[in-house]
Amino acid sequence: MIYKNIEIRGVVYADARAAAVALGVTPDNVRMCIRNGTLHRCGTGGSHPEPLPVRIRGRVYPSARVAARALKVRANTIYKALGEGDVDRVGVKRSHPRNRAKPVTIGGLTFPSMRAASLELGFQGEYVSQVLRKRTRRGLEEITAAAMRLSAKRDAERGRAA
Repeated sequence: MIYKNIEIRGVVYADARAAAVALGVTPDNVRMCIRNGTLHRCGTGGSHPEPLPVRIRGRVYPSARVAARALKVRANTIYKALGEGDVDRVGVKRSHPRNRAKPVTIGGLTFPSMRAASLELGFQGEYVSQVLRKRTRRGLEEITAAAMRLSAKRDAERGRAA
């Protein structure tokens, strides 16, 4: 019989039956663990798959969770990068900002984005974006008038400061 002198977590058992009795599992379970190479987990109740090693920028981590802790990111970030096939980008600071805001000029005033223009002119967050997309006469007049008021207010403040 090939299932003799079985070592499990430092203890040697005479055969699969003795190991099964000691660990509270069936002899078939012990033999299956031997065949699968998971003898170290035999009788522990662990039924999920073994974590696989992850290589990120040449360094091998024993699992995605260990890599996440080392790179100070969430484990889901590692799994997502693995799924996308671009795991080397994890933990690297972006070279460009994520947002794609473009400066917008209204009535001689330049704002870093349409949202910033909306807020500085006293409108809801996306109002300027909607007006510039729809090009309605009333909307264009409203944002132009607001820009003129803001420009006059800034000029008045500069006049007081000088």
